[in-house]
Amino acid sequence: MNQQLIKTFLFLAIVVTIMVIGMNKLFKVMGVDVTGLSSFKYKGGSTTKQDWYNWITPLAKVVGAKYGIPYQAIIVQTALETGWGKSSLLQKYNNFGGIKASKGDNSVPLATKEFINGQMVTITDKFAVWKTPYEGLIGYANFFHRYSRYAPALKYPNDPYKFIEEIKKAGYATDPNYIAKLHGMLDSLKA
Repeated sequence: MNQQLIKTFLFLAIVVTIMVIGMNKLFKVMGVDVTGLSSFKYKGGSTTKQDWYNWITPLAKVVGAKYGIPYQAIIVQTALETGWGKSSLLQKYNNFGGIKASKGDNSVPLATKEFINGQMVTITDKFAVWKTPYEGLIGYANFFHRYSRYAPALKYPNDPYKFIEEIKKAGYATDPNYIAKLHGMLDSLKA
């Protein structure tokens, strides 16, 4: 058989397999956990850090690959920003990253803590609102593409440490310990 015929046969075999057993079952047979990707409904705050990692990792991999963001950075940053999935910003408004609203975005005003002149203060700001968790994570990823100040971070799609350093430099977070916190969380992913 020639190469093109083999490729065509394999492609048709995959299509038929997907039609017969379904995409989720095919991934399961292949050892890939895609639980929740099609419906992706959040069931409330995770009970452990490992629950959060197990829940968010499959979608973080898909969104990270599509948007050129290291999936590990998505996992730890959304964990920190949502208090491991327990924040009302995630549970009520599907906002994974504490993403503030831009002009024209659906938004809700909420109190938040920010470091201003070295002091932590409480302010009220408008945060982006999405209809579904899936739209929220896509909105999170799009945020980094929306503003040119994040272009340096997007040069590191395979380096979560550099990605995090660059978004901090670009002004994503006001916490002076933001990088250290997230780098520590990344280190725990490796363990």
